[in-house]
Amino acid sequence: MHWALSDARAALEAGRGLREQRFHTPERKARMHTDLAHVWWMQQRPEQTAAALLVALRVSPAEVRERPAIRQVVTELGQRHRRTTGVRELVRAASVSA
Repeated sequence: MHWALSDARAALEAGRGLREQRFHTPERKARMHTDLAHVWWMQQRPEQTAAALLVALRVSPAEVRERPAIRQVVTELGQRHRRTTGVRELVRAASVSA
């Protein structure tokens, strides 16, 4: 919710206590990671963004491949931060143009 309101600091604070084990489905686990990726992206932190998206990709690939907002972040990562660790893998997995 905080990232949707553009309050990255509050979103990161709220996300500190979240653990993947608290979520019961792969989709919900991946959603936690994609939400954190959005926050990192808002804070212009491409390394953390890519790392969070890679975890989401491994947990539930469809959450990265099929969600338009996530595909947009991956596209922008590929265009602006191609050499960042994990970005090329994300671009390939999401089949986006970078």
